[in-house]
Amino acid sequence: MRMKKFIGIILLFFSVFILVSCNTYNKKRFDTNFVSNFLLYSIIKLWYDMHIWDVVNMNIIRPSADLRNKYAEISKQSKDEQKPIYITVNGRNDTVLINQTVYEQQMAELELLKMLAEAESDVNRGDVIEIEEAFKTVKSQLNKSWSCIK
Repeated sequence: MRMKKFIGIILLFFSVFILVSCNTYNKKRFDTNFVSNFLLYSIIKLWYDMHIWDVVNMNIIRPSADLRNKYAEISKQSKDEQKPIYITVNGRNDTVLINQTVYEQQMAELELLKMLAEAESDVNRGDVIEIEEAFKTVKSQLNKSWSCIK
């Protein structure tokens, strides 16, 4: 979010600089209508991005007393929103509560990312085998598994 605001502000200053340069020095290299429209667009886009981003990514913050007194409500909100709920103690962040489904999904994604990172490091080290050999190994392991079941 900070990066988006930063880029928007830089675009805004850049367009103002070009507009002022064109009008001050009467250089006709740039079309001033284009620059004016770009400036207007930048201002509107920056305002829109800041407000929409804040609405979409608004954190759910609840005091610890609510966790004690309104657990059912918080649990329902966690299931409905599928977003983390930040629990505060004396106005400071203390705990983050997430739905079990979201937690399990995040753990599965984390496990997949770990496996991919491990595979990438194997490739970087050159610890790879030919695909035919890999298929033979997998087939033999599957055959062993099926023979144990039968």
